[in-house]
Amino acid sequence: MLLSDTTYYECRRSIERAGLAYRYLTETLSEDDASRLVGEVQPFSGWFPLETISVEQVVETSGDRWSNPAEEIRPLAEQACRRVWNKWDSTGDIPSSAEDWAMDLIAEYAEEDGLTLIEGERGEDFSEGGAGAADGEDCPSGV
Repeated sequence: MLLSDTTYYECRRSIERAGLAYRYLTETLSEDDASRLVGEVQPFSGWFPLETISVEQVVETSGDRWSNPAEEIRPLAEQACRRVWNKWDSTGDIPSSAEDWAMDLIAEYAEEDGLTLIEGERGEDFSEGGAGAADGEDCPSGV
């Protein structure tokens, strides 16, 4: 006897969710897994953020301010994005206000790390898989 389409897809989804849970438990989530996990738990938490700040966008925006290579800025942008996400209280001016704050944090973190930021636009294109690109790496900014 063949499974109905509905039963097949319900079983398939359960297996996929079990795999996701296992990867979470064993701390082996990919970036795509993490994004999916956030989406999976939103109905249970009742928390539906409408705003996000992207590490990739912050790295790109930093290229308008500093000419350092994207791979040099990326760790600072990740740290800044995490802090903005953790502390952000939206006033409705997203994403520019959050990105502005992240830019200020990049400058602060660079100073702490002894990195000299070079004023001026970055000349490289990193948005299409070049240096520093990380697809799907977003930090929610709603708190």
